[in-house]
Amino acid sequence: MTPTEVFSVHSRTRYGVYIHVGEFLNLKQAYKALAAEVGRGVTANAWIASNQVPGKLALWDHEFDTIQDAANWVLVRFR
Repeated sequence: MTPTEVFSVHSRTRYGVYIHVGEFLNLKQAYKALAAEVGRGVTANAWIASNQVPGKLALWDHEFDTIQDAANWVLVRFR
């Protein structure tokens, strides 16, 4: 049996609270969840991780990225 790749979305609020947003079976759903979490407006950082690949697959940071950037990532990657 081959292991199934699972993508998890995490965020950290401006107040330092870490949130596990959820786990998804495909990357498109994970990007949509990241964009929705960032769109809430209290996120300092948000990222996507995989159980198959070490490190962060995508990172949104309030110092470098806008809320619209997160929404555009979904549009650009998954037309």
